[in-house]
Amino acid sequence: MSAHIRRLMLAAGGICLSLAALAAANAPAPRVGIFDSTGAQGMRAALAAAGMTAEILTDLEAETLFRHDVIVLGSVKGLPYRRWENALKLFAQCGGGVLLSHDATGFRGWTDSLFPDLFKGTARARSKQAAVVLPDHPLNAGVPVKFPHGYFDHVLLEARSAGTVVLADAENQPLAVCGAAGQGRVLGCGMIIGFAEVDGQGQGEQAPAGGELQFLLNAVNWLGENALTRLPPAELAARRSRLENALALQAAAQVAAEEAADAKQQSDRRKDWFAESMMSEQVFVHPPVEILPGRFFMFEGVFVSVVGRHGVGREYGEIVGILRQLKWLGVTDIITHSGGPVVNFRYLSKLPDISFSSYAKGYGFDYLEVLLKACQAVGLNVWGFWHPVCKEGGEAYHIHDGRGKTYAKYLDIKNPALLERCRQCIDELAERYNVHGNFKGIFLDELWHAFIYDRMEGETGRFADFCRQRFGEAPPADLDLAAKLALGREWHDPADVWWRRYALFRNTFTVDYIRAVTEYANSKGLQIMPQIGFGRLVPGAWRHVQSGARRQYSLVVRIAQQQPL
Repeated sequence: MSAHIRRLMLAAGGICLSLAALAAANAPAPRVGIFDSTGAQGMRAALAAAGMTAEILTDLEAETLFRHDVIVLGSVKGLPYRRWENALKLFAQCGGGVLLSHDATGFRGWTDSLFPDLFKGTARARSKQAAVVLPDHPLNAGVPVKFPHGYFDHVLLEARSAGTVVLADAENQPLAVCGAAGQGRVLGCGMIIGFAEVDGQGQGEQAPAGGELQFLLNAVNWLGENALTRLPPAELAARRSRLENALALQAAAQVAAEEAADAKQQSDRRKDWFAESMMSEQVFVHPPVEILPGRFFMFEGVFVSVVGRHGVGREYGEIVGILRQLKWLGVTDIITHSGGPVVNFRYLSKLPDISFSSYAKGYGFDYLEVLLKACQAVGLNVWGFWHPVCKEGGEAYHIHDGRGKTYAKYLDIKNPALLERCRQCIDELAERYNVHGNFKGIFLDELWHAFIYDRMEGETGRFADFCRQRFGEAPPADLDLAAKLALGREWHDPADVWWRRYALFRNTFTVDYIRAVTEYANSKGLQIMPQIGFGRLVPGAWRHVQSGARRQYSLVVRIAQQQPL
């Protein structure tokens, strides 16, 4: 081939490349939808500055997704509806692009990644460093070889079989993984893009800069190259129809598997009514040393209101009849809200400085005494019930901050005066109310309130002593423990060894309180039955607990087993 012909061919090739680049440059920008999540406003501001329009989405329904070429999820801990998860998968497989950031990679709040054959978020790393792994990949065009990102941590990813690592952190752990999902593209990124230090005032929504910004712009363009919104409507409809049927079959199979697992659990539970139902709602990973025999029934308002309205004479037989039917059902023990150890007493206690419930004040009878008598008649045991709420009348026992100010109207289980009051209550219950021998003891309800609401402010010295005794070292000076304690439930970082030790430190007070109350009750012939878990049947009432402190409490044992302390 002559040199002249080679020059013509090279020139033609250059013209083709130039035309392709020109066409790409003149192509409409991808239509971007960003789910309303951490980093969303920062990313939208960055895209707007680059001449791209992004819509903040409040839902992830299929019809919402298919109005866009690229869908972005900031750091979000799970989605409320399975149909949104399925819609994201459908969108990607039809040709859309999906960017999942930080927790949305399948880390906290997710049972698995939305695209498990590509990647899965596995751990947090306190680092702001990122490094390019594949310099020639379009996602890394113009991105510095090494660059810092805005947020103080990132999520490390496990690259699965179909995933390609494009970014790593300073320890060469995968930080961003991409791949195909059907006819679309997916990128998982451990950074919280669009969230950073804001003018020295803490973390907040902030447009990314430097390498983080360039990586975001590249990601949107790469993910949107299929231009899903510019497909002929008939072709897109055909893709959706075909894939929706396949996804529906997958979803049906998953539901069937879950129903089969649930049926097995229900079957197993019926074999051992008490133990299985208890263990399905608790947070420890091992069963207790001893499981009490019998079936327990929470018996509260019905008895009190009936007897209170009609008196203990004419209606006493009706109450005995109700209790007898419970016994026929297999119930062996009644748990009743007796009140105490400080306020809301529902029996006529003679202890000083107490407050009575409306039942005791309004009806003027000793309901605990009557219940014990009725239960003795049918052969049932009775347990009292203490709750840590301590409102009017119990100010001396409230949880206080490091400056002595009340910040939670719950019992302060660190207070020696509370333990003395518990001993007084136990003395009275053992001596005055166990005359029939069927008052067995006290159920300690929801002691995790102390774990949740007591931030242990002012306890930095005791925490340091605890760490020295248990682990042979004190917290480092730069930890700023006082500031972290002031955050309360917002300080939640299982990857931090000092947070794990702090969680165990807090839990020692609960353990010590239970031990002290139990030993004293045992010395008086009574038993203590602490609640050791969260009920699953009140999701609305305890949503604030489940979102933060419940994870802290439930992680204590699992962290101790899986990570060094």
